[in-house]
Amino acid sequence: MAIVYTKELPRERSQSGAHGETYTYTRAFLVRTDDPNEPLPNITNAPDFAWLDDHPDDASVGALSFETTPADDSSLLYYVKIKYGARPVDADSSWSPGGVPGAVEGLMKFPVWSGSSSVTTGPCLEDKDDEMIVNSAGDPLEGMEMEMADAKLTVTNYATTHTNWMTAAKTYTNSCNNATWNGGAIDCWKCQGCSAKLATENVGGVTFNFWELTWEFAYREKSWRLRPWDIGFAEKCDSEGVASSTGTLRKAIKGADGKATPRPVALALGVAKPAGQPPDALSFVIYERQNFMTEFGEVFTPASGPS
Repeated sequence: MAIVYTKELPRERSQSGAHGETYTYTRAFLVRTDDPNEPLPNITNAPDFAWLDDHPDDASVGALSFETTPADDSSLLYYVKIKYGARPVDADSSWSPGGVPGAVEGLMKFPVWSGSSSVTTGPCLEDKDDEMIVNSAGDPLEGMEMEMADAKLTVTNYATTHTNWMTAAKTYTNSCNNATWNGGAIDCWKCQGCSAKLATENVGGVTFNFWELTWEFAYREKSWRLRPWDIGFAEKCDSEGVASSTGTLRKAIKGADGKATPRPVALALGVAKPAGQPPDALSFVIYERQNFMTEFGEVFTPASGPS
């Protein structure tokens, strides 16, 4: 029981590839044995290859798989086909992030920023000088709308594992900046979410599997805080029923006829304003705040190469 000979078949050589992906190769050998019961591992090992061995024409790829099949009905001739491709890399242990948030160091991949702006319609509470929109009697006008600038930023960055971007997506989606970011004050930028897709690239013979992420941010000049009118039917008062901003009790606001007002009244520090005074706008932080700088950095222009 023995291997009689091993011969490579040049006509069976092949190469394939696609843009942005690694090359793959196939080699085939004809192996002859003198015993129909020759163990298959002996036949497979006859070409003398080992896992991840270099391809003879391209050292950037290694042996990744094989297939051993009969070449005829004699049970003495076999084909051994070996497939070569980029050697796998354990992303969790072998990669380290670059100095720029969202970069993959080994890939020389850096975040790519883009932006857009448009006009959208939204509620209008104030004029250009931040004065409340009221009628001639000082009552707020409801249902007013205006066109406002809708500026957006988009950044494409990268993550080495799915846990990285899944955690980030849950943390940052629908949150606002907790400090000045890309020229916007606190709460002026809101993360609208991200999309992710798996990508593969070969660099210097190493296969990188990574996640390509696209994040979108929307800007509001007057912030993403909730800003309703400070109006109501009741005001603060003390134990004697006297209106007071420091009072701990409440009483109905009454009109000139001594009856509870049928319409909400402008307030200041919880107490009704004099008749005819316009209301003020309140401000509530309703979105979680996150450090966008740590996760995304800021818009930048990559350095140009030699001309």
